[in-house]
Amino acid sequence: MIFEVKNGYFHYPRTEQQVLQDISLCVGSGRILSILGANGVGKTTLLRCMMGLLKWDRGESLVDGIPLHHIPGRELWQKIAYVPQAKNSVFSYTAKEMVTLGRSAHLKMFEQPGAREHELALSCMEAVGIVHLRDKKCNEMSGGELQMVLIARALTAEPSMLVLDEPESNLDFNNQMTVLSCIKELSCQRGISVVINTHYPDHALQIADEALLLNRDGSCEYGSCADVITEKNLHRTFSVRVCIRDVDVETQIYRCVIPVSQNKQSKKHILNKA
Repeated sequence: MIFEVKNGYFHYPRTEQQVLQDISLCVGSGRILSILGANGVGKTTLLRCMMGLLKWDRGESLVDGIPLHHIPGRELWQKIAYVPQAKNSVFSYTAKEMVTLGRSAHLKMFEQPGAREHELALSCMEAVGIVHLRDKKCNEMSGGELQMVLIARALTAEPSMLVLDEPESNLDFNNQMTVLSCIKELSCQRGISVVINTHYPDHALQIADEALLLNRDGSCEYGSCADVITEKNLHRTFSVRVCIRDVDVETQIYRCVIPVSQNKQSKKHILNKA
């Protein structure tokens, strides 16, 4: 599957400021795109526009060359699975019940999940290491536990593209690595396309093929990770001076982003808000 956004513009009706401006991108089968940017620049808004949950002012999203609004909703959600940011759940479903709900787009109206759906749910829970949570209620979970459940739920849809909104933000180091490894495996071994919002440039460098940096003025930088995630671009996007260095660990090279200092203007802004 090839997913594209062509010349996307968006602003909220209550403001005149353009949140997203001339966004174009392409995600091919088995490719991973990381979206980065400071808080409030529109990363989640971009995901929602991409998937048709919000309407572009101008521009369009396409799947295999077909505009999203020409694709029936049921068919679209069989192709794309969305993992929102985990928040406290008000539902008293168990983890296994919540994960099984991921098959809804593949079931007929009023059809109940069968043996295959339950087996697939357990398989996806095992893939992200949460089988031990199968009987725990979602409204009793930590944010990190719920995030892993939502990822497993998305996998049960067997999507062609997985869209994740900051999936590692509530997780400890071990679970962050579990999620990143799972995303990489899905992309490399199953050919699933992945779009991921993240606050971690290091994670993007570790798993992504392409990156999109959103700036506060609505503009963006898009291209290969190596070309986009640079010291100059990160300084512009986050108002933080960084150093990017290669670290050799047991014959494997890891590219690390080290924050060095804030812009004086940025620091002053934060202190004034405090």
